[in-house]
Amino acid sequence: MALRSGAPMIGLNDSGGARIQEGVRSLGGYADIFYRNVQSSGIIPQISAIMGPCAGGAVYSPAMTDFTMMVEGNSYMFVTGPNVVKTVTNEEVTSEELGGASTHSTKSGVAHITSPNGVECLEDIKRLLSYMPQITGK
Repeated sequence: MALRSGAPMIGLNDSGGARIQEGVRSLGGYADIFYRNVQSSGIIPQISAIMGPCAGGAVYSPAMTDFTMMVEGNSYMFVTGPNVVKTVTNEEVTSEELGGASTHSTKSGVAHITSPNGVECLEDIKRLLSYMPQITGK
C-alpha cells in the first residue's frame, strides 16, 4: 500500500526470526518482505526501527532499508545469537557486543540513529519523517 500511494514504509521490528516448526512457509514470508523492499527501493523511503531483539531472517529487511534506528540497551540485530556463537566458535560474546545499538551505530554502520528508549525512537521516526516531502498523490 505504501508503494502504491507513495507513502514512506515504516517497520517496527521485534522478532526472534523464523520458528523452525513453521518450516518453509515462514521463510517464504521473509522472501515476500525482501521482494517488497527491493521493489520499493529508490521509490519510497523505507524506515526500520529495531524495538527489541531481532534475529535470523528478521534482520535482513531492516538492513536493506534506507534508515535503521535502534533502541539503546534493548534492541539487538544478529543473524544468530550469542549461544550459537559460543557453540560453534567457543567465543563468548554478549548480545550487545554481537549486535546491539552501539555496535551497529559505531562499528558495522547498519544503524543510523539510536534512541534511549522506545518512546524516543518513535519520536525520532516522526522527526525523520518531518524532513521528507509530503505525499501529493499519484
